[in-house]
Amino acid sequence: MLGKLEEQWAKNNRPEDDLFYYHPSEDKIVLSHSLFSVMTQNIKGKVGKEKYLLLLRQYQEEMLEAWLTESSDFKDLLHYCNVIYYSRIIAYV
Repeated sequence: MLGKLEEQWAKNNRPEDDLFYYHPSEDKIVLSHSLFSVMTQNIKGKVGKEKYLLLLRQYQEEMLEAWLTESSDFKDLLHYCNVIYYSRIIAYV
């Protein structure tokens, strides 16, 4: 699933269109995901049950744990979070 999203993103967009392309720091990207995760925990109704949101929050939780423990899985999990996040932002724009 993530491979298809990433492939579609790469086919339809330039690298400069990437949400975090100009982001100055990986730590700030992690912080952005942390804030998004905390702020969306209490969303109720249809949006709160959207599969992408549940999947994104699950990956964000795993990514944050990997970041805190300095796990080798961190880079992959951060990448997955970014791909899911981009795909939903683009879908709503």
